[in-house]
Amino acid sequence: MKHIRIIEAFVRPEELLEDFSQQIHQSYAREDLTLSIGFPERGPELGGHESLTALSLAVPELIKNAIKAEREGVDGILINCMADPGVEVLREIVSIPVLGPGHTSMHAAALLGRRFSLLVTTDMSARYFLDHVHKAGLDSRHASCHAVDIPPEDIDADPGRTVEMLVEAAREAIVEARADTLILGCTAFVSHFEKIREKLKAMQLSVPLIDPFAVTINLLAALIDAGLTQSRVAYLDTGISKSISTHGIPGISASG
Repeated sequence: MKHIRIIEAFVRPEELLEDFSQQIHQSYAREDLTLSIGFPERGPELGGHESLTALSLAVPELIKNAIKAEREGVDGILINCMADPGVEVLREIVSIPVLGPGHTSMHAAALLGRRFSLLVTTDMSARYFLDHVHKAGLDSRHASCHAVDIPPEDIDADPGRTVEMLVEAAREAIVEARADTLILGCTAFVSHFEKIREKLKAMQLSVPLIDPFAVTINLLAALIDAGLTQSRVAYLDTGISKSISTHGIPGISASG
């Protein structure tokens, strides 16, 4: 039995926590896989996270939750944010594999097609996704980035409008940017995945549509099965996880 922990990067309103947990377990859990969720105690809130400042401020709680997960025997970590905050930092701190859905989805798209497009929330997120594409070395495979101008906290406020905007963005990506593969550029979009795919199929625009949660969870499970984790040549072991109980880290409780 494998155990993957999905670590939230941002603070969610209390009333949304149970719905989110339920959705994750209903959609992605299976007999050979246990999923658990780590929530931050403090940090940027979901509604204001689309800035580099907020992404940086999320990292201390991510470190705390990653160390806690490894100590509890978790086999792999998924950071719940397409911007992949703290992923490279956590790879230095824990020995279990750490993946972010942003880079994972882009590499999967590059395997499935020749030109991928990202369907993202706002112009701000579009800007940092362009940096992510370049950092992943996938500039030549990137067709476009389409913002639907719906911030993450409003995605489920009007589900019909969200689906309509994403379908139109997908149509533009396929027809105008000649994308052959699409990525939902926010993990909050995945609750609308099936409706978007059905509408595109009805429009005869059926291309691979990547659910970042599904791809990242399954790749993590495959890495765990293969006994693989991040390279210690690429990501040096800082030793922080061993010393935190005596030295502590700014922003992190010494008790972990």
